[in-house]
Amino acid sequence: MASTRPARKRTRPIRVAPTPDPLSAWRRLAARDLDRACITQIREALAGTLMLHHRRWPAASRFDAAAAVGIALDLTDDTGPAGIAGDLAMSALLIHAARGNQAARLVLARALVQASQAPDGSPELFGLALGWARHACDMGPPTSA
Repeated sequence: MASTRPARKRTRPIRVAPTPDPLSAWRRLAARDLDRACITQIREALAGTLMLHHRRWPAASRFDAAAAVGIALDLTDDTGPAGIAGDLAMSALLIHAARGNQAARLVLARALVQASQAPDGSPELFGLALGWARHACDMGPPTSA
């Protein structure tokens, strides 16, 4: 007796090259280079982290856009965000920028400009800032990243 079940199509899992350091993606990747896999890696890197010195971190770690923007503004000085706290804040912000949040895009652009002007800054950071600033002015629908 022949089986009436349709044959299952075999699929191979897609292998994604891991980002060297997901928390540095904000200062390495242009908007066009961010994809779902990269955003997922950033989210996983942020999961369970604690930034004890900032009262908004619990909301930002739950991916609240307003909290992420507020923390990024608080932690950005004349030389841009510094250290692991800066990477955490900017990574949380990057998730919202990739999703189309205009405020997140502008704050990210501002932080990249400041980081480019730091003594150890690079012109590539300024180029990334210009890209995010252009995207901030784009009023199209947010991406699904």
